[in-house]
Amino acid sequence: MGDPSSWPWNRLLLALPSGLLKRLTPELERIHCDREQSLIDADSVLDHVFFPDSGVISVVAVYADGSIIEMATIGREGCTGEAIFGAKSSSARFFVQIPGSAARMSRSAFTRAMRSMPAFRNLMNAYVHAFLEQLMISRIAIGCLPYLGNGRTPSTHLPSKYMKATKATTTSAQLNIVSLNKRIRPPGA
Repeated sequence: MGDPSSWPWNRLLLALPSGLLKRLTPELERIHCDREQSLIDADSVLDHVFFPDSGVISVVAVYADGSIIEMATIGREGCTGEAIFGAKSSSARFFVQIPGSAARMSRSAFTRAMRSMPAFRNLMNAYVHAFLEQLMISRIAIGCLPYLGNGRTPSTHLPSKYMKATKATTTSAQLNIVSLNKRIRPPGA
């Protein structure tokens, strides 16, 4: 992935001012992530926050019968951020879908950073906002699938007020993601 001396490689962490990242680095542990490795189980205590350096983490809902459905994926642009809201237990299972590595931070260190470092807190809040916007867009797209299968486009079948909301949400999410990406610098920059 890159020079080990320039670790971490997570783009969210790299968006922090270099001095702040240097202060956080001692709180980060580099770990290897194997395919299908469970990082956080549903209904378990949130002991850590993971910032993928490479690979992909899958976020799944777990039903009572044990079946699962994927809700989202997290790559090197994000983190397993339930602790951002002060959660002490996980509502979902996070497991490694594509092997790689990650920076692991204890929940207590993460909570201290959220409390004492405004730039860190602001970045985590911006990330959550962009993440939620992406989830909403994916739900809109999934909701449009039945209309696409019958030869009609969503704009000719759905009421116009829904299409306007879709366009506004998409534009807002794109702007948030572009804004977040502008603050992210590549490793070694």
